[in-house]
Amino acid sequence: TMTMMGENYAKLACVAVIGKQNEPLLVESFPQQRQQQQQQQQQQQQQQQSKALTADGSEEELRLFFHVHTALDVLEEKLAANRKSHASNPSARELFLGLLFSVEDFRVFGYVTNTNVKFVIVTYMSSANEGAIKPFFRQLHEEYLRLLGNPFYKINDPIESERFLKSIRRMSARLTR
Repeated sequence: TMTMMGENYAKLACVAVIGKQNEPLLVESFPQQRQQQQQQQQQQQQQQQSKALTADGSEEELRLFFHVHTALDVLEEKLAANRKSHASNPSARELFLGLLFSVEDFRVFGYVTNTNVKFVIVTYMSSANEGAIKPFFRQLHEEYLRLLGNPFYKINDPIESERFLKSIRRMSARLTR
């Protein structure tokens, strides 16, 4: 069951951590957080036509993965522009890149660490608020740094840490309350 949201919150659809070489380290989707209306629309669409499904059976997850992939191109463009504008002072570069693009029912936001690891967040269009997204990215960055401190995690390997995943889910629940 969904609760009503205040204007400072966003409904999260997907969180992605992308490595330095643009390899996906983690793509975590939150299909259980879509609005009731979206669920009903999707069910009606599925009944009307057969659709290609991803390995785990979710067309929405496939679309989210596509949006994350598309975000990488936009991130690279914004990073190139940032490098030019901060050529004299690279430490002044803003990590939070803000809204990258809007598409379909989603808004896609980006963040890049100093080591060029990228975080992408996809929210549902009607609920996205940039004011709530920026602190979420900072928390995500902190959790990623904790993961890097884990001696059992090899840098640039896919993220399978249950602690990291639980942290993302907990942060997501806070963001969507």
